[in-house]
Amino acid sequence: MRKPTGRRHRKATREARASARHLLQVSVASFAIASLALDDATAQQHDLKVKIGAATARGALVETERWLTPRPRRTPRTYRHIRLPEGNVKWGDPRRGAGATVRFAVLTEPARFAGARNCPRLLPIIGYETRLGVSAPAFDRALRRAVAAWEAVADIRFERVAKADAAHILIGLQQRPRGRAYANVSTSLHDRPPAIRTRKPPTKPAAEKLPPGKNQPPVVRLTRALVCLNPTAAWKVGFDGDLDRYDLRYTLIHELGHAIGLDHPRDRGQLMHFRYSEAFRGLQPGDIAGVRALYGPAKRTRQTAVQRETPAPLDRR
Repeated sequence: MRKPTGRRHRKATREARASARHLLQVSVASFAIASLALDDATAQQHDLKVKIGAATARGALVETERWLTPRPRRTPRTYRHIRLPEGNVKWGDPRRGAGATVRFAVLTEPARFAGARNCPRLLPIIGYETRLGVSAPAFDRALRRAVAAWEAVADIRFERVAKADAAHILIGLQQRPRGRAYANVSTSLHDRPPAIRTRKPPTKPAAEKLPPGKNQPPVVRLTRALVCLNPTAAWKVGFDGDLDRYDLRYTLIHELGHAIGLDHPRDRGQLMHFRYSEAFRGLQPGDIAGVRALYGPAKRTRQTAVQRETPAPLDRR
């Protein structure tokens, strides 16, 4: 085939070149657009990665600072209230901060309290103080000072009565010695469980209680409290640095605290802590705050009308 020559040839060549240049321009433009789009996507992805990396770095820094920063130590609770399934417990009016009058007696004859977790069988103290290694006057002084310690800081009054039947709190010796001293509280008028267990035990009279306050359990009225001392343990009156022998006054303050509704706190700097200490002789700020939360601060002139409870009958078998 013969190659075209002359004017036609030059025209066809120009058109071919123009078409090629157009195609090249279109290809270059398309490539440029694709490259820009790719660069933009890459840039956005890169920016996203940078943002994610920065956020991760900030999070890692915060987490590292959180772990490196020493955590503040939890402040132990300076007081705790006894909490039974029914709620917290106190004497008198079941409202928090309401005062109360409590009658107590020191046993003069044996007594039995079936169903009591602590102090189920008590022996008399009167006439047997020598079992504790102290004289009768020394025991009476220790008991008076223990009672006065709580009366001095809270609106609660203790009245000593001669007859155990008229008392709410009974103090005696353990018939089966264990530990040092224990307390037992009850919110039911029936200390003795039924003699015959049925498939569904009979219901007991509901203890009087108030509905709970904000973030607080209900309060139930106490009807009985027992305090028992181990007659075989070594006792003393006063502090001498010997932590194997417990001061009688200190122990009675502690156990009477249980009898009016206080439990063992976590703070070892309180008299109500379970561990015996001779670092202080009287009630500490946590002990005072705990009893005032139940009975209010002490009043020189008592104006609170205190309801009288009928003590539960004794079982002397």
